[in-house]
Amino acid sequence: MAFKKGISHSQEHRNKISKALTGKKRKIAAWNKGLTKETDERVNKIAINLKGHLGSWFGKTRPNHSKKMKGRKQTKEHIENRIKKIRGVKRPWMSERNKSVEFQKKAQKGSLRRPTSYEKIIINIINKYNFSFKYVGDGEFWIKRMNPDFINKDKKICIEVFCDFYKERAYGSVEKYILIRNKKLMQEGWKTIFISSSEIFNEKDIVNKINEVVCSA
Repeated sequence: MAFKKGISHSQEHRNKISKALTGKKRKIAAWNKGLTKETDERVNKIAINLKGHLGSWFGKTRPNHSKKMKGRKQTKEHIENRIKKIRGVKRPWMSERNKSVEFQKKAQKGSLRRPTSYEKIIINIINKYNFSFKYVGDGEFWIKRMNPDFINKDKKICIEVFCDFYKERAYGSVEKYILIRNKKLMQEGWKTIFISSSEIFNEKDIVNKINEVVCSA
């Protein structure tokens, strides 16, 4: 006699079950109170059977291999030969094909979700103030191997929106990134407006910065 799940028992039935169970020891599952003798023996048998198989991973069934590895010394010559082998391995991601502009365009479209949250803010500002800039940060337009975020093709002005943290990590500082990027774009005849994450929410400063460059072009 026992309680059954999903069935509503009457009080009389409950009293009968309680009387029937009074003074009796309740059986507890092995996993709940610790292993029983029977379960313990079964676990030991499984462990003995697996010992030979698992031992091979630790050299127990391969004594010759174990001795060979213990007696092996990493000499300078051995390390140099290993480095040469590693350097000689072909890396497809470093091939000339993957350095091409076409491959970078495909990689840009496949790996990033565009536009980013910062780029969306600039898109709203451009639309609000009727600036003649087009969003091309999804890989639509390239200047050699550089993909700007926004361009004004007539005046050859581009806008670069970036996160300070990533540029500091990659270049050492934001100033160094701006210097290198600006120099490369100037060589191709482009003026660049840089907007960092630290000023992305200051709409007035962004508008002044864009107006200043556009008016002087």
